Amino acid sequence: MNFNQQMIQEYGPDLYRFCLTLTKDRGRADDLYQDSFVLALTYDRDIDPEGFRSLLFRIAHRKWQDGRRKWARRNRIAPETSEDLLFSLVDQGPSLEDQVLEREKSKEVNRAILDLPDPMREVVLLFYMADYSLKEIAQSLDLPEGTVKSRLHYAKETLKENLKEYRHDQ
Repeated sequence: MNFNQQMIQEYGPDLYRFCLTLTKDRGRADDLYQDSFVLALTYDRDIDPEGFRSLLFRIAHRKWQDGRRKWARRNRIAPETSEDLLFSLVDQGPSLEDQVLEREKSKEVNRAILDLPDPMREVVLLFYMADYSLKEIAQSLDLPEGTVKSRLHYAKETLKENLKEYRHDQ
């Protein structure tokens, strides 16, 4: 197995989940996933696998941020229709293989994460899905480490509060 295949097999599923959670749309997640791998695989082959993983997630996050900025600029010029916006917000739930209860719990958690304000959601995704350290998140987002800690803390509190209703329904 060559380097490219090994990296795709090892990091592909995690990166795809990360892209899907960021974009909230399977089509855009597919594009972000592919673009991230293509760019990451053009880098020097001497990079170690752990360094490659970090590079891969950093590329995906930055490409997503760039895409959001482009969308905002375009939307100021020619706003999307409400139907386009509705389709972009459709929840992409877990796969069909999951049991019904797990699927519902996962949907609830995903919905709660997607409802977080962007700054909190970014930190949660980078910390829990991309396995970035607080220091790496601070460097990636160009923020003080204390700000990252604060956002993560408030995001967890918000998620806990928003998921209380779900736990009471069980």
